[in-house]
Amino acid sequence: MAKNNKLQILTSQEKINKLIGRKLKNARIKRVVWVNVHKDDEVLDSYPKKKFCTQTELSKKLDCTFQQIQKYEKGSNTLSTLKLIKASNFLGVPLKEFTRIYEYVIRQDYANPLLSENIQLNNNPITKDLN
Repeated sequence: MAKNNKLQILTSQEKINKLIGRKLKNARIKRVVWVNVHKDDEVLDSYPKKKFCTQTELSKKLDCTFQQIQKYEKGSNTLSTLKLIKASNFLGVPLKEFTRIYEYVIRQDYANPLLSENIQLNNNPITKDLN
């Protein structure tokens, strides 16, 4: 059986969804929480501890189903801004880590105008003769 070797060109939004999903999954797996050492109701010390987070735990914090988390991690669905902020707070990952993805994809798309959905093909001198 022959494989289908079609070149798949993703839109900016699809790229962003996939990269954010990957970042979300990594943050969920590598989650770090701070544990306080108490003595007589006084905090003596605190230390970081790696604490794995399941899709179910994250789904409860984001008010959705674990199937929805799976779709976010695969990049099939777009994570809303509110859910992204909640996930960022719960997982202890700065929101900037997620917003860098937008900057990266936009820069990458504009560097290659043939793949950019934001540049009109008719006004682009490279593709003007293709129409």
